[in-house]
Amino acid sequence: MPPPKKRQYCEGKPAVGIDLSPSTLVAYSPEAAVIEELAPDCEDIEAALRRVNRAIDRSYRATNPDAYNENGTFKKGCRLVPSKRCQKLKEKRKELFRKQAAVRKQSHEKAANELIAQSTDIKVEDTAVTSWTARTKEASVNPKNGKIRSKKRFGKTVTRRAPAMLLAIIDRKLKYRGCALKRVVTQKVKASQFDHSTGQYRKKRLCDRWCVIDGHRVQRDLYSAFLISHVTGKNLDTIDRKACCDDWTNFLKLQDEVLKTCDKNLGIF
Repeated sequence: MPPPKKRQYCEGKPAVGIDLSPSTLVAYSPEAAVIEELAPDCEDIEAALRRVNRAIDRSYRATNPDAYNENGTFKKGCRLVPSKRCQKLKEKRKELFRKQAAVRKQSHEKAANELIAQSTDIKVEDTAVTSWTARTKEASVNPKNGKIRSKKRFGKTVTRRAPAMLLAIIDRKLKYRGCALKRVVTQKVKASQFDHSTGQYRKKRLCDRWCVIDGHRVQRDLYSAFLISHVTGKNLDTIDRKACCDDWTNFLKLQDEVLKTCDKNLGIF
């Protein structure tokens, strides 16, 4: 049984398009544009976690000296017996994860409510969030300093921000109202490459956060959300260029408004 409604949700309103990244939520509807950090209240516990893990390791080594070789490596087959201090440290580590998860979920619930308050017709690309955590297959060199770039991508950011959880919460709340989160076919829509003014596709580098469309400089993620909100078709694989042209002036106005208020430290600039 669905929970009671706490507010009037906007059935029948124009669609909301979402462009999600590992750490940023960007959304667009004809009524409002959103650029904000994902789970902004979720604290980074990496530093505290490293301290606790080092303390646990020291405790294990002090309590179980026979389980380690002279070079400090662990002897296979040995059983580690935790001390009382080690058990307390493990509880502290568990509490760090619990607090972070609780704040993250509360933040996502709030963001989902704000999006559904704009419209129950919400669209997002069907990108696999797990692909953001995969390491790159080939090594590359930074041309600025000649150093080899790390193969790591966004694993820690995805773990901390949990973008997939936000989408799951939105879908759950929409189903209470007889709707569902709509998944746009990324391979056919290619929102990050499309230009509605010409109907052409142009590949962009990941570091290119801005592009020029119809003579106007637009933020890439917000423009992608704008295009996603105007995706049509039975299989959600076609961008309605006419609807984009009709809503273009409104998009430019909302973009100017949201860029004045959003955090300049976000990775969209």
